[in-house]
Amino acid sequence: MSLARLSSRNHPLYQIFCCIEDMVRRFAETPSRVGKPKKFSDTQILKCLIYQAYYRIYSFRELEWKLNQGSLGSTLYRS
Repeated sequence: MSLARLSSRNHPLYQIFCCIEDMVRRFAETPSRVGKPKKFSDTQILKCLIYQAYYRIYSFRELEWKLNQGSLGSTLYRS
């Protein structure tokens, strides 16, 4: 296996995540200052749902474990 296939930039999910960030940036609304601030951004929630569907994850425990294991999972939290 070559290193190019293992890098996260060549992974199809990374490319999808970049598209999501661009789209959210274009259509982003100003956050309201009333109430409790969000724990996760809309971008992070969308990325988690796509990651879950791509790897056929059915439970939140499995999702949490998978995100902590891989380097691609750490890209979900950067937004």
